[in-house]
Amino acid sequence: MDKFVDCTAELGKVGDITVTEEIRDIELDWRVVVGDAVHDGWARWPCVHNNGATGFDLPEGMAELSVKPICASGASAAPETYTAPATVERQVMRGDVISLGAIELVISVSNCDLGVPGTPTQPCICYVPPPHAADLR
Repeated sequence: MDKFVDCTAELGKVGDITVTEEIRDIELDWRVVVGDAVHDGWARWPCVHNNGATGFDLPEGMAELSVKPICASGASAAPETYTAPATVERQVMRGDVISLGAIELVISVSNCDLGVPGTPTQPCICYVPPPHAADLR
């Protein structure tokens, strides 16, 4: 069984144009609080790689870690279109590897708003209808 269905999805047609959207990357975000200082950062890897083995350095302390999909445009996917695991906390110690274990992102790309009257109103993950989409019917 494949780990991913796909990182690209066909959403439907607007006129003669087939609308697709792509999740380009998966992003790991972190926040580490050390005393009064807050250290925020992130690392990304391509969606098609099926794993998140990535190298980065964090300061020692308690880290809050979360993941999210990133669109081909570089923008974050619409938060209401996916379910990610809850933020997890890990103690960061010099020289230690931090593991999140298996992470599953559940992304819904079907039946979304293509900007044409009569299409569903659920937002698409990444797709933003052009202002003239209704004219393409």
